[in-house]
Amino acid sequence: PVRLRTDLGRLGMAVNCFKFMEAFAISPDSAPASYRLLADLLALLDEEEEPPALLPVLFRFRFASLHGFAPQILTCRKCNASLSQLSVFYFQTLEGGMVCQDCLRNFRSGPCVKLSRDTLCVLQTVQQEQPYAWRNIDFNREVRAECAEAIDGFIQYHVGLAWQGSYFKRV
Repeated sequence: PVRLRTDLGRLGMAVNCFKFMEAFAISPDSAPASYRLLADLLALLDEEEEPPALLPVLFRFRFASLHGFAPQILTCRKCNASLSQLSVFYFQTLEGGMVCQDCLRNFRSGPCVKLSRDTLCVLQTVQQEQPYAWRNIDFNREVRAECAEAIDGFIQYHVGLAWQGSYFKRV
C-alpha cells in the first residue's frame, strides 16, 4: 500500500476508519466480515486516483449496517411505500430510516434530512455493496452534504458514537 504510506490524507482516512472500528467494539463472531470490509476499503484508498473525502463516513454507514444498525432505506418506515416510486423523501434520524413526504407531515419525530434521489441511491449502494462498488458513485456537493448529515446523525443516535477531533466518543 504505497499511497497509504506516503499520502497523509489517505492515511488519515484509514486511521479514522480504524478508530471507528475500535470504538465500536466488535464481537469475535463479526470480526471476519469487519476485516473484509476494512481490507477492501484500504485497497480502495490505495488504488483510487482521488479517493472521495466522504469514504470514512460511508465506511461507518456500511460497518454499522453489517453489525445490525441498518436503517430502512428502501421503503417508507410508516406506510411501506417503495421509495423508487416517490420523488420526495426524508431520512429520519431518530426513526432510523426513510419516510415519504405524506408520512413526514403526519408522523414527524425528531430531526430529518431531505434527500435527493442521487443520495438515496448512494446510501442504498453503500449499505448493500463492498467498497469497490463505491468507485463509480458521483459524489457531487449535494450528495456529500446529505450523506454526511444523515449518516453522522444516524451513527450518533443509534450507535452512540461521534467524532471528537481525533477520536470517537460515546455520546
